[in-house]
Amino acid sequence: MRRLIVTVLAVCLLNTTAHADMPQAYGDEKEIWSYLVELCPTAEIAAGIMGWFFRESRLKSDAVAGWDIREPGICKSFAEDVDSGMPKEEFVERVQAFGGFGLGQWVSHDYIESLYDYSKTLYDHIADVKCHCEFAVWSIQQNEELWNDLLECTTAIQCGRRIGLMYDGTSAEGAEAIAGFADYYYRKMVSE
Repeated sequence: MRRLIVTVLAVCLLNTTAHADMPQAYGDEKEIWSYLVELCPTAEIAAGIMGWFFRESRLKSDAVAGWDIREPGICKSFAEDVDSGMPKEEFVERVQAFGGFGLGQWVSHDYIESLYDYSKTLYDHIADVKCHCEFAVWSIQQNEELWNDLLECTTAIQCGRRIGLMYDGTSAEGAEAIAGFADYYYRKMVSE
């Protein structure tokens, strides 16, 4: 019972925070939203992914876990090193040591290798926003159970929560934060 009360209070607090005093995004919200809406069958799914991206990287495609994303050049230099020919093995090793990279702060070996290959094959830049959006949607679709659940969602909150729990593997509180951010972006972007 106590856990239920704590979770309900956390949800209320997160939803209030996400709507009233949203932290600053460090990436281009409209650009990311336009790509996600183009790639996703519903705006709710796009908002769920956007909420997850916001929680992970504040929408900064070259974000490196543990590095100050507010510093304009610090993450950019890592992405430039990758673009200049850093071998895949070194990229994977360094990202795993840092704890994540990109809009989704991917860290697992398979995801990092796939992101590297995807960006090198189709894009000129490891931190290309469209690349990260496409990669996220593609990798979420690989989880059939999650994708089918997302197709059944009727709200951005539901999509954000499912992405948090079934894709990101975060805690219930983390999933609620993603849900709150998803709701914020759904309301903001759909009304514009």
